[in-house]
Amino acid sequence: MKNQIKNRLLVAVLAVASALGFNSCSDWNEEESLDIKTPSLEDQNPKLYAQYLENLRRYKARPHKVVFASLDNYTTYASQKSQQLKSLPDSIDYISLMNPDARSPLLDKDIEEVRGKGTKVVYDIDFSVFDTDWALIVKEDEEGVLTEEDALEYIGQRTDDMLALCDRYGYDGVTFTYAGRSHVSLTEAEKAVYSGRQKAFFDRIAAWRASHPGKALSYIGNAQYLFDENKAILGECDYIILPSQMEKNGTDITIRAMLAVLSGDVPSDRFVAAVQTTRPDDADGIYGYFGTVDDSGNSLRSIIGGAQWAVEPSDFTRAGLYIYNAHYDYYDNDPVYHNIRRAVEIMNPSPNN
Repeated sequence: MKNQIKNRLLVAVLAVASALGFNSCSDWNEEESLDIKTPSLEDQNPKLYAQYLENLRRYKARPHKVVFASLDNYTTYASQKSQQLKSLPDSIDYISLMNPDARSPLLDKDIEEVRGKGTKVVYDIDFSVFDTDWALIVKEDEEGVLTEEDALEYIGQRTDDMLALCDRYGYDGVTFTYAGRSHVSLTEAEKAVYSGRQKAFFDRIAAWRASHPGKALSYIGNAQYLFDENKAILGECDYIILPSQMEKNGTDITIRAMLAVLSGDVPSDRFVAAVQTTRPDDADGIYGYFGTVDDSGNSLRSIIGGAQWAVEPSDFTRAGLYIYNAHYDYYDNDPVYHNIRRAVEIMNPSPNN
């Protein structure tokens, strides 16, 4: 009887949501008993669920503050709810997988389900991984025969291999990370290496974009550290994601955006702030907090502070949030993904709230 009452209430809630439009902080993900198969809302009332999905897709198609959520998909896609794409709030616009080559039938099924909600599934290509791996190869080169030309070939091949995963697995697009460094103090020799490797990476991204115009593409990094000839791709990106996940206040995020704009040739209408979730094993509270407190006197979570930053008036466009390690927020409160849902509601208030 208890299950029947709960199911009837859920159907009633869904009917209200369909009539009033998409509620950005709604939670349609219920924990299931290990022994009892609870009928899904889709099974109970397919017509109302179809209306809900249509409202959801319309919401994501119109202008709003976007949300990226990075998720750790393990090599063996496990059954824990925190690892499942479908457990994330329906309001998420992009899910970015940390391990794009780790695919399984369960993950494939999840991807198709979230796509039905208008969510795009992407993955990241990080230049620093290639650069670090090359440094290890050079360190082990006892004969000293490797050249900078070899380095450029290696970086180019690694980039191409990662880009190829998009077609191989049918991803909706990619993000590419190039944090960069200030080249003002570099010697001419160091600048030549820095410039050459940056170009090798960005040329591959630009070529991929030209052949994949319909795919999602966003940049993560400090645009002010790019050479002018490599900035053209930023105009082809959907979003420019600021690497602000360790910042302790909104002012520092703003400074990152302004430094990018002032460097020249950087679009100012698509900035997304990167934040991160708190971690259960972080007793010192290093990750996922601003250096300020909320109205209750508690340490302000970066997700909430970032959402508040995103809605402040500005000379540049604050387009939304990129949330690193979103899966940690699953366990943080009730309902699941409580803080992410709060952030979405701050940025995109429901018309009925």
